[in-house]
Amino acid sequence: MVMASLRAALRAAPESLGPAMRLEVAANSVALYGDDEGLFVTVFQCRLEPRSGELRYVDAGHGYCAIRRANGELVNLAMRSLPVGVHSEERFREGRIRLDPGDMLIVNSDGLVERAEGTVGLQAFTDELGEAEDADGVVRLLLESMPGRAADDVTVLVLRRLQAARITVSA
Repeated sequence: MVMASLRAALRAAPESLGPAMRLEVAANSVALYGDDEGLFVTVFQCRLEPRSGELRYVDAGHGYCAIRRANGELVNLAMRSLPVGVHSEERFREGRIRLDPGDMLIVNSDGLVERAEGTVGLQAFTDELGEAEDADGVVRLLLESMPGRAADDVTVLVLRRLQAARITVSA
């Protein structure tokens, strides 16, 4: 119920705001703060400017996100904030990173990386990711590399920036 309320509040927040400010507006409208039950929500939200490749994002306690560069390098997103509901004065910080053509944003749930012996990072999948040529391939390879049945839900989202189409105009 808490996540559904926050999701609705995010959708109602003004689109003119950046990801961090939209989350702040939504979080304040849901009013999780001061609740004796200790509820909190982790959120990753981003906005991609297709022409420039600029990715603006807010990572509020989610932490399972990285950029896979076209050359195979895996880059963790540096800017992080606390989950929604932890502190009423939390100011969500917005990060910015550029996606070049061929780069992919990978966001996953904890079910992908949790193991009996602990949590592994996406770096544990570097070899598998190197074999993937497209976003669908990344998702397939990540899911195939999981040992056995997941103890938690598994969600993987991959966003790949394609080469910009060239438009020519002749007179």
